Amino acid sequence: MPKAVAIIKLASVMMLTITFLVVVFVLCPQKGWDILFDLGGMICLHLFVPILAVVDFLFLAEIDAMGKKDVALSLIPMILYAIGIIAVLLITGNDDLAPYPFLRIHSQPVYVTLLWLVGLCGLSYLLSYGYTKLGRRTNPNMK
Repeated sequence: MPKAVAIIKLASVMMLTITFLVVVFVLCPQKGWDILFDLGGMICLHLFVPILAVVDFLFLAEIDAMGKKDVALSLIPMILYAIGIIAVLLITGNDDLAPYPFLRIHSQPVYVTLLWLVGLCGLSYLLSYGYTKLGRRTNPNMK
């Protein structure tokens, strides 16, 4: 697998894990557990796909081992997503468009938004780094 595709795969696994964690620890406590177990489609996006992506990466994926530079590069899609969402919220001035309560940038102090962003970026880096390290031990295809 080309290195760029492997980095995108790592980014996808990390972002799906972040999606799962945000749903479980932020959205479900506020809006109810129906969000996670909605048989109308969200159960796939919020539960099955993240689990299957992690299992695939850690046990099945045929990719070369990745280093810290690759881990850092895997954060780029998430950072671009955050910049895009914040730009839309700033341009529209409408917090009702925020997909997550911690992105209600007009109704909370700026430092709260920054803390959330720094925390999520830090968690994302730790997840990507952890997946690459753990994958070396659990995935015989990862050299």
